[in-house]
Amino acid sequence: MAQQAPGKVLVVGGTHGNERNATWLVELWRRRLGTLRRHGLVVELVIGNPAAHAAGRRYIERDLNRSFDPSLLAGCCCEYSAAAVCCHYFYCY
Repeated sequence: MAQQAPGKVLVVGGTHGNERNATWLVELWRRRLGTLRRHGLVVELVIGNPAAHAAGRRYIERDLNRSFDPSLLAGCCCEYSAAAVCCHYFYCY
């Protein structure tokens, strides 16, 4: 019987920069990554909107939730760039 590949999980915290709980948890898990990988999972931890998180604002130019339209991903808005990074992790991870 072939061995099953480990599961992959993408955790995105900080979609909105003013929501601190998820980014706190992502940062905690980054420090304790061995705990997450112990069960065979491949885990990628991402701060979804790092510029808004650093500024303590919901978003810089556009709500990240509304920035995942493929026609917008090549745009120059901060959130379009963040959405493109998240998509890269999701599709290439």
